[in-house]
Amino acid sequence: MIRIAIVEDEPAASKTLKSMIKKFGTENAPSADFDVAEFSDAAAKTGNNVLDVILTEKSLLFEQNNITFTCVVRGEDLAFMDEMDIYSLFGNALSNAFEKVCLIKDGDRRCISLNVRRESESLSVHIENFYDGEILFEGGLPATNKNRDYHGYGIKSMDFIARKYNGYMNITTDDGIFCVDFVFPLKRDIK
Repeated sequence: MIRIAIVEDEPAASKTLKSMIKKFGTENAPSADFDVAEFSDAAAKTGNNVLDVILTEKSLLFEQNNITFTCVVRGEDLAFMDEMDIYSLFGNALSNAFEKVCLIKDGDRRCISLNVRRESESLSVHIENFYDGEILFEGGLPATNKNRDYHGYGIKSMDFIARKYNGYMNITTDDGIFCVDFVFPLKRDIK
């Protein structure tokens, strides 16, 4: 089950997808094999075209893998952030959540939630998912189980983006729940 808004401006979302592919290549952009209008029931409409593309792509992936996705976000609140930073931050965070949730057999625990909310002078991003097994930390960040020569940069990239906007990232694990939190001050000097 996917719980996000419906696209009202499909041409804008499609234009954003095409411009990202043109600018950054197909390796760094969502799949170009679909027409956004084809998936209007799963398409996101947050008020931020880049975030809409990411959420639409991930929603379709989650739905194909029987993962419940709950999303509460006002994309306009991310206007201070560069488009590629939005793509990298949310893309990496949701990809990491997907990898962990895919390993869960219990259908009731195959879920991911995303909540972005403004709190007075800051913006809070909270991503949460269940996981099985043990997660080890190195230097305050989760250690990768994969080949370290090629993996593990997603978490470091997210931490870098948080710091770039004078924010911070915090990762916690408790009782089978993995949480990634970002807090960005809304009045700041960007590095």
